[in-house]
Parts: sequence; C-alpha cells; structure tokens
Amino acid sequence: MKQAQDTYTQLLRADKLLNRNKYNEVLSITKKILKIDNKNADALSLAGLCYERQANKWRDKGKKQLAQQYYRKALPYFEKQTKVDSKDAVAWYNRGTILSKLDNYNAAIKIAKQALELLPKDEKAKFIGVFYDIGDGYFEIKKYKRVIETDNFVLRYTPKDVDVLVQKGGALCNIGKYKPALVAVNKALKSERNNVHAMENKAIILSKLGRNKEALLYFNRVLKIEPDRKNTLINKLLTLEDIDRFDKKLWAKVIDIEPYFYDEIKRIVKKLITEGKHREALLYLNLAIKKACERGDKELVSLLSDRGICLLNLFRFKEALKAYNGALKIALNDLSAMDGKVLTLVSMGRAKEAYPLLKKIRVRPNDYVLKIAKAAVLLDIGKFKQALEILTLALKYLDRANPFYELGLKVKALGLSELSKETYIPEILDRLLEINKQNRKFCLQLKKKISN
Repeated sequence: MKQAQDTYTQLLRADKLLNRNKYNEVLSITKKILKIDNKNADALSLAGLCYERQANKWRDKGKKQLAQQYYRKALPYFEKQTKVDSKDAVAWYNRGTILSKLDNYNAAIKIAKQALELLPKDEKAKFIGVFYDIGDGYFEIKKYKRVIETDNFVLRYTPKDVDVLVQKGGALCNIGKYKPALVAVNKALKSERNNVHAMENKAIILSKLGRNKEALLYFNRVLKIEPDRKNTLINKLLTLEDIDRFDKKLWAKVIDIEPYFYDEIKRIVKKLITEGKHREALLYLNLAIKKACERGDKELVSLLSDRGICLLNLFRFKEALKAYNGALKIALNDLSAMDGKVLTLVSMGRAKEAYPLLKKIRVRPNDYVLKIAKAAVLLDIGKFKQALEILTLALKYLDRANPFYELGLKVKALGLSELSKETYIPEILDRLLEINKQNRKFCLQLKKKISN
C-alpha cells in the first residue's frame, strides 16, 4: 500500500515536471517506476509524452536552423530527435539532407536510405529528393560510379525521372560507357523531347561516339532554345575542331565567355605552324590578333610574327611584310619579327633593304634558313665568297622540303656564276628543275648569262 502511494506521488511530481519541460527529470522518475513495474501505464504514458515533446523540441530547433541554411547547427538537433524517436522518417530524411549539403555524401546516402525504409511504399517517391542532391554531389567531385549507383536507386522509385536519367547519362559518358549513356538520355528525351540538359548530353555522347554530324544537330537544337548556353557552345566548338571545321563567330563567342579558350587558340596556332598547316593557322591567327588588340595583350607582337610566318610560307610576301612591320612598330627590336622581315625581303628580291636589319641580328648556328637569307644579302652587296661559304653549310643541313632550300640553290648558282665557277652550276640547275619546273626561266637566264 505504501509503495503504491509512493508511486502515485512520484507520478504526480513527474506530471508537474513535464508541464515545466523538465524532460530529463521526468524520464528519471518514470525509469525508476518502470524498474519496479514495467507495465505501469501512467509511467509509460508520461515517458512517451516526454519523448514526443523532446523530439518535437529538437525538430523545431533543427528546422529553424535548417530554414536559415545553418546546416552544421541544425544537424545535432535532428540527431537528438532521431535518438529520441528512431522511427521518425522525416527526422532521418532531414539528417540525410543536411549531410548532403555538408558534402558528406557517404553518410548522407546511408541515413537517407534509413528514412526510406521507415516510409510506406506509396510515400517513398515523395522523399527521394535528397538522393538528387547526393547524386549531384558525387558528380561534382567526379565520383561517377557512385553517381550511377545513386541514380539507379532513385530510378527504382521514379523510373521516368528526366533529371536523374540525364545525370546518369552524363556519368556513364564520363567513364567511357557511351552506349549505355545514350540509352539513358534517349529515355529522358522520350519523356521530355526538348529538355536542354538531355539534348546537350546526347550531343556530347554522340560526339564521343564519332557521330559528329548528329551531335551538331543536337547542339544546334539546344542553342536555338538557349543561344548563350556556355557548356553547349564550348562542346560544339570542340566537336567542330574534331572534324577540322573552323567557325570564326563561334570561336569569338566562346573566347568572350571562357577566357581559357583565348590561350587555347594561341596553342592551336603554334601546333598548326609546327605541322606546316599555315593556311589553317591563319584562320585562327586573324581572330587571335583581333582579340589581342581588344585585350591589349603583350603577345600581339608574337601573334603578328606568327601571321608573318604563315603568309611567308604561303608566298604572300606583301602581306607577310605588313605583318612583320606591324610587330616591329610595337616592339622595335623583336628578334622573331626582324628574322621574318629579313626572310620576306630576301624572298621578294629586296635583299639590300634587309642588310641594315641583318646587322642587328645574331644568326644562330643552326638557323639555316636565316643563313640562306644572309647569303642572299651578301651576294646582293657583292660579297660572293662569304655568301658561298655560308650556303655550303646551310644547304647541307636544311631540309630539302623547306621553300628556302630552293632559294639557297638559286643564290649559290648566282654566286658561282659571279666567281666564274661554272663547272658546278649545271648540277645545281638540274636540282632546281627537279624541285620545281617553274625554275626553268631562272635556269635559262643563268645559262644565257654564263655563255655570254
């Protein structure tokens, strides 16, 4: 009887404490009562109310911090809520969402799956959103296999989700699985025909598969809807580059939105010049020079010199001279521009004009092209022996495919004729005709000069 009286007193006290939100004290009292009588309904009820109010308290505090995007502050409240009420699916879901926002994707996916397990089947699809964030997060840090796993999990509940199918396609593409990637984006486009993300991803995948014409069709469809879509513009540009198609307007637009491509166009120019593709290099150079002028870039001198090199190799001497003069106007002693101008003047038959520049230049030992130019200048000013000495070495090492090799042979033939060493001339003239039949006129004129 006394024990029952004590229990009743303790329950009254616990009830008063509950109304004052003294949850820990209430739980301490109910725990003692339930130790003696584990089926005491009043104690169980008070403990249940206490847990419920505690859970609500942590939930409200957590939601307040979450609403202000204070994720680190919100997380402990939801952790406490799930500790008090382990079957509250929304609390677990909130924990998963916060962990995702804090980039802790492995923990987020584990917690979010726990939330789904607590939900009835018909409600699971409503709470799948956190997995989108997790998939995005994995994509951001380039963990594409994890993206695919996450997206596959989501697609079990929402099999026609366009965004998830597009993301899955992108992840598959990034690990080189182009055909499955195409299947994913095609499913997305079946649900939403003009989805720009899906069309863009399909275009990228098609370009990876070498189906560039189809890819360009999809890039153009995207740009018709969003003309300034950065990623699409860049990928279209790269696709055109793969099939050696230069689009000046597209390059100009891409350089404006992504400065990296200004350096890229300069790299392409150098590569094309090295490969001897001077006509193609000129297309890029003209745009690069225009952009360099707009930006006040110090590399304008170098770009003008590169333009001179291309024009010189294409035998467009007047334009080449203009390019080199433009470079020297900005940088009077630029060696590359001076070298180029000398070569151009010599090629135009204006060797004497090159002499003042040549005196400023230190001809490098292995620069056989410039040595030929120097020999042509020396020949023009009557220094025949010096010219022939330089030519003998230069012609020995210069590639016969180089246009200046032909010039070197002409200068050598003229030098030998001036020194009356006609014995070696016929062999040189035969070589000139072998290289280019258009040298016939030069050969006939020189033979006539010798016979006279």
